[in-house]
Amino acid sequence: MKKILVLTDLGPTAAHAASAALPLCCALHTNLLLLHTWTPQPVLEEYPNNFLGN
Repeated sequence: MKKILVLTDLGPTAAHAASAALPLCCALHTNLLLLHTWTPQPVLEEYPNNFLGN
């Protein structure tokens, strides 16, 4: 099965890429996969000395 993978950050540029990929998928009779990933950011960069009650 053929697939076209479009990476997205859900922004306007990514939306443009997805809309450009859709007609291509239709013409090539392939599936379109959208992939959105992110890197979680820590709430605290450093924990206070007594954070866990130690």
